[in-house]
Formats: sequence, C-alpha cells, structure tokens
Amino acid sequence: MIMRRIVITEKLSSEQHQQIEGILPQWEILSGEQTRSDFKLLRSAEIITGFVDSELVEAILADTNDLQWLHVWSAGVDSMPFARLADRQIALTNSSGVHEHSITEVILMFLLALSRRLQCSLRSQLRHEWDMVKPLPGLHGRTLGILGVGTIGR
Repeated sequence: MIMRRIVITEKLSSEQHQQIEGILPQWEILSGEQTRSDFKLLRSAEIITGFVDSELVEAILADTNDLQWLHVWSAGVDSMPFARLADRQIALTNSSGVHEHSITEVILMFLLALSRRLQCSLRSQLRHEWDMVKPLPGLHGRTLGILGVGTIGR
C-alpha cells in the first residue's frame, strides 16, 4: 500500500515530527529545508506546507503531480498562481491572523519605546553614561490611528 505524503518544507524538531506522525499514522511525513529542492518528492506530495513562494509552486505545477492542498505559513499569497491552482483544484490556504496578538504587542512595545526615546537611553547605558533625554514626549494626549482591515488592524 502506498502511503499518502505530506511535505513540510521547514525543519521540524523530532518531537514535532513524532507528534504529527502520531496523529496521522497513515501518512508519510517528510520535512526539512532540503525538501524544497527535491521536485520529484514535492510532486508526489498530496499536501505541501511551509514558507513556500510562488516560484517553487510554479516549478511544482510545471509537471503532473498529486498535490491537493498547499498551505503557506505566511499571510501573503498575492503572488501565487491562483488560476493554475484552481484549474488543478488545489486548495490554497495561508496563516493569516496566526500572529495577531504577538505582532500587536510588538507594535505597542515599539510605540512606547520610540515615544520615550528608549534607543537613546540604551546607547547611554552602554557607554556607562547617564544622559537624560529631554524632552520625553510620551503618548499621553496623543491620538493614535490603526489602519488596516486584517486581524491586527481590528
């Protein structure tokens, strides 16, 4: 019996690999960055996931293949060959929204750090000097606008 194949184009820890195999024992799970250059392997996979770009997808689609589902670990899929994927009835999904909270927190951290000129204080600290940065405008009384229709902008 031929096992169904999932190719993950990124390196996984042995624990992650074992966890996936435990959930999907009937599937062959192949992972690692070396899988990106093995087109015979990629074309034999029913599922491909990882940080996959449009050039790699075009190369995979250049020949007949078993691909049914392509999941991209990034949010952006604007450059993907939508028509070719649709013609072959290959599902395309992405990871939009997966970093919603962490990115929002990083943005807030940088807003506070920049408004308090943290970078100047850090440079002074490295020089073992106490240069008081004046003025420290902060964010009090300021208006902040968040633009965007994605999960971060909501």
